[in-house]
Amino acid sequence: MTMYRVRSIKPVESKWIAIDYDGTAWEAANQVHCDHDGEGIKSLVTHRLTDDGGYELVKFACMEVEGYGDDGEPISRIFETGIWRKDLRKSEPKLREIAVQLGWERDPDELLADWGGEESYESALERRQDRG
Repeated sequence: MTMYRVRSIKPVESKWIAIDYDGTAWEAANQVHCDHDGEGIKSLVTHRLTDDGGYELVKFACMEVEGYGDDGEPISRIFETGIWRKDLRKSEPKLREIAVQLGWERDPDELLADWGGEESYESALERRQDRG
């Protein structure tokens, strides 16, 4: 295990959060984003359609790992999928606006495209079921 200090730098700078993690610095950053989203880490949120016609929330934050500079793409994203009911919801920022706020200089649609090495939905579901 390695001790990392991680923080969000966009859309809002957070306090440093220490994490003892068995993985890369950027995997640790993503774990901090997952663990502290809404509680110290603010995310930019949009949604996308799933293959089964449902929706999932996609949350983005630009993360920093102390001592790792610009080593890789520091944008973390997490997905939330669950039971959705019909209702009104507040408007969400357009993907282009999210890209600007994150400092993403490529095509904004790439923020929602599959990223290599990312955990699959099936793997996340299995991990959740293992927790009981």
